[in-house]
Amino acid sequence: MRVLSQVRSRRISPSRKQNVVYARSLDILEICANSRAEGISLLKLKPSKVSISVHLPTLGLVFFLKAITILIAVVALYFQDLQILFLDALHNEATNQTLLVAPIFIYLVYRKRKMIRAVTSLKETDQHTGILQRIGRSSTLIGILLFTASIIFYWYGSYTFMPLEYHILTLPIFTAGLVLVLFNLETLRQLIFPIAFLFFLTPIPEELLFRLGSALSTSTSFVSSAVANVLGANSVVSTGGINPTIIVLRPDNSILGFSLDTACSGVYPLIAFANVLYSRAMKLFCP
Repeated sequence: MRVLSQVRSRRISPSRKQNVVYARSLDILEICANSRAEGISLLKLKPSKVSISVHLPTLGLVFFLKAITILIAVVALYFQDLQILFLDALHNEATNQTLLVAPIFIYLVYRKRKMIRAVTSLKETDQHTGILQRIGRSSTLIGILLFTASIIFYWYGSYTFMPLEYHILTLPIFTAGLVLVLFNLETLRQLIFPIAFLFFLTPIPEELLFRLGSALSTSTSFVSSAVANVLGANSVVSTGGINPTIIVLRPDNSILGFSLDTACSGVYPLIAFANVLYSRAMKLFCP
């Protein structure tokens, strides 16, 4: 209080801007003096401009270090698998749609950047309440379980005939576990759709891809034959071979055949379209 009285007793004749600064300094001194006299901790007061300027750089640094930790952990565990997947996507038409996943994933996270920065500090600033403490402990436990399950599944996939598929399939689970451990549940809620989008990185097994392409090429052949018959052409579909064949009878009774291979059935563009459709649906329903 003596310091406060000395500051009030000083005579100054500044401009209007200096008067405003002087008045704010008096308000800060009054808050400090009253809180010390009444035994109130300044940490329980509402954050002011001074507290924001002190805590924001610290929270930003902690957020940056946690994000870098997740990135380093993912790269350290999945670098070889992602390298194989990328090189294969450059030359294989069955996996080239995975080249779209990385830029779309970065875009989805960038759209959520403000919400992520807002919810990442909830665990630190609201930890004095018992409910949030229990939620924080449970989310950390769930994150550890997800992290452990992804490591076990990754190890199991290494001894199968499809190790790359198993490894990439654990990537979203591994990332979600790290987010829960290092951040909180609200952060995972904001990132759940971008993280789930990483499942599109998983290469589809060749057997499943062949079955899907065969079914799609057969249905496309019957639709094309029906359209040709409506237009006046005499056509039938033969499914006796590996691929369905559209047989068209010409007016001179000669036969013209069109075989629809699995690669031409549209299964690869359909998978790529599903990637883009997922990102558009997230933009509409999760702004």
